[in-house]
Amino acid sequence: MKKLLILFFSLSLAGCENSLVDKNQSVPKLTDIDWRYVGASNHCMDWSPDMSKVDFVNGPSLRFSSDSTLSGKAHVNRYGGRYTATKDAEQPQPMTLSGQLSIRQMFMTEIGGPKELMEEESFMLQSLNNAFRYSVQTYDPQYDFLSVDYADRNSTSPCGTYLYFARKK
Repeated sequence: MKKLLILFFSLSLAGCENSLVDKNQSVPKLTDIDWRYVGASNHCMDWSPDMSKVDFVNGPSLRFSSDSTLSGKAHVNRYGGRYTATKDAEQPQPMTLSGQLSIRQMFMTEIGGPKELMEEESFMLQSLNNAFRYSVQTYDPQYDFLSVDYADRNSTSPCGTYLYFARKK
């Protein structure tokens, strides 16, 4: 009788836990999404992007395809390459997907443009080339966010350095 009661109690709790899950939310994904560049920051800063300035139509983009290729458009040039992404065994919080990221064999077109755009483009592409982690978060009602953690070899800061991308839901 005691074992039957414990089994019933366990099944009841499992049923309660499932009722708290929003059936309309889905687990985030990295691939086959057109991500738009939002900006860069280090983790020590309290940074919040101005989403009204993000160009979700023609702005710099990044796309991880399910065939392990990546492609995108920086400010002026197009780029591509190959990547490997692994999912962490345990996710840090609900509605988050994170893991290791490696980008290799990057290439880009070589069209010139305004100096300021070319400098930001060069920074973005070099940072992607040094990427080692990613995190996709879907907690915002309007946007999904992708952060790419990259190794800044010139930094002595203990903070992480990130590129941020977003997509409108």
